[in-house]
Amino acid sequence: MRRLVLPLLILIAAVAFWLLLRPLIAPVLDGNIGFSPEDLDRFSQTLIWLAAGFLVVRIVDRVIWEGWLRGRVQRETPELLRTVSSALLWLLVLIGVVSIVFGQSVTGLLTASSVVVAVIGFAARQLIGDLFFGIALAVERPFNVGDWVRLEDGTEGEVVEMNWRATHLITRRKMYVVIPNGVMASSRFENFYRPQRFFRESFTVRLDYDITGYQAERLLLSAVRQVPESYSLPEPPEVRVEELLPDGVVWEVRFWVPNRPDRTTIKTKIQRHLLRNLFFAGVEVARERAELIVDTVDKLQKRRPQTADSWLSRIDLFAALDPKELSDLERKAKPMLCRAGEVIVRTGEEGSSLFVLVEGALKVTPGDDESEETVLAYLDPGRFFGEMSLLTGEPRGATVAAVIDSRVYEITKADLAPLLEQRPEIANLMSSFLAERQLATQSVLADRDRESTTEDRETLAGQFLQQIYRFFDTGFLKSLTRSHKETIGSLSDRAFLEAAMAAAAMVAIADGSIDAAERAEIADVFGSIDIFRNHDRAEGLGHFDRHVEALRSGDADAERLVMKMVRPIAERPGDARIILRLCCAVGAADGQVLEPERGAIRRLCRTLDILPEEFGILET
Repeated sequence: MRRLVLPLLILIAAVAFWLLLRPLIAPVLDGNIGFSPEDLDRFSQTLIWLAAGFLVVRIVDRVIWEGWLRGRVQRETPELLRTVSSALLWLLVLIGVVSIVFGQSVTGLLTASSVVVAVIGFAARQLIGDLFFGIALAVERPFNVGDWVRLEDGTEGEVVEMNWRATHLITRRKMYVVIPNGVMASSRFENFYRPQRFFRESFTVRLDYDITGYQAERLLLSAVRQVPESYSLPEPPEVRVEELLPDGVVWEVRFWVPNRPDRTTIKTKIQRHLLRNLFFAGVEVARERAELIVDTVDKLQKRRPQTADSWLSRIDLFAALDPKELSDLERKAKPMLCRAGEVIVRTGEEGSSLFVLVEGALKVTPGDDESEETVLAYLDPGRFFGEMSLLTGEPRGATVAAVIDSRVYEITKADLAPLLEQRPEIANLMSSFLAERQLATQSVLADRDRESTTEDRETLAGQFLQQIYRFFDTGFLKSLTRSHKETIGSLSDRAFLEAAMAAAAMVAIADGSIDAAERAEIADVFGSIDIFRNHDRAEGLGHFDRHVEALRSGDADAERLVMKMVRPIAERPGDARIILRLCCAVGAADGQVLEPERGAIRRLCRTLDILPEEFGILET
């Protein structure tokens, strides 16, 4: 109501001037300054008419347009309608002043001007039509500024302005289009943001008949599930059979898009995820019937996901495996079909296996209830979980459940153990991977900007390496003897023993002291490792202690002597790796590999011409 105060005060002031001041001023003006009392009277009445018109315009605007009409239609009154109504009211005020205040007849004026109005109306009929169509559009409001519309002729864009003559659009190509209101009001158009802002899109894909309906739904729905811009909308996606053709089944994927400009982008994202899903599942899009007859056998072979080219070779954790090892491991993997809502693992459960998702979608929650609102992550095909349980035996760290029907493969400790026995160096690479992944997860959960240092990664990798050794009951080199039995004779010579003990001493004393766990690791090898059993434990420990004392004394020649003893082993790479693995185990015996110990291992690697990265230690 504050908007009515000013016009009301002006009206009161005009009436007060006419009633109180006019009688006092009129005698003074009479014949003195050429301004008669009649002129003053007409001036006072004109002020009253203008003040009254101002008040009426404000009352109509406040009571009718902002009050009654907005409350009835539940939206703002069009500015164009308010402007036109105000103009009509002021026209009535003008007619009142001319006819009543000045005593002039407006009939003759209106009659004389009717011909002019008709001529102007005929010349500007399009503009006048656009004006009234604009009023109709403003009242009906089939679209608002910000809506995305498409006309019958295919023109579409975002409404950026609506005025008395035209509607203005910005197209997807950033072109400015002006459409007269008459065209907008008389043509059919689609508003993509009514009745709700999001709308449905779709595309089709053709799959072979040997792809079951359940498998097709997993592959197609999972692709939509991987695009949160679409899947987070209230309406769920749909998959349905559109047509049955001789060379395959045509499936329609229906999904929802939050706004028109992002339609193509979201559709492309979904199709890219679908291609990825088909790749991991070993499924191809159906081809022509003639091709199907020719290569049916080949396609059936390719569709088997248990191939090195299908999914396991894409898992970073197994990057160190060669094609044959990948193939062996994939054959051992156990397939599992999980229905929507089914829990695969729960927080705190004991476990010793890893799972790889090949079809569907999974969600990860922190507690033991899969229905919790807090979701840590969504997993799409090609992702895996449970690596800590597989490699270290730790309890499950989260609950993982299927969002839609999903297919996973389980790899157990028993499946992986033979590979670690044949190639112990794989444990080093896997421990480095676990360290990288855990540091990345901790950084995300803590919302930290600081990048993990090399020391953080290598310390954590050393801890994981020890856990892997303990969990797989390998000591630190126990499994290595199986792959080197044929060389035990050459490894049992005194030069190898002295080189191994010298190198171990160099790493053990690198941090300035000998930990009991480090000495115990050295003593253990003579009773548990075949390649050291032919040597006397006391003799081996004697070599170790002698080099420790020499290195501890700070003798500059002590390390050069160690390198001199180690250097000949470089001609035998297998033996050299055994020594370096012993050094890594000694450094990690106390639970962490400190930087001085890593530095000693790097220098030994350079002497033996072996990359330290092979043992999870980065070169500086």
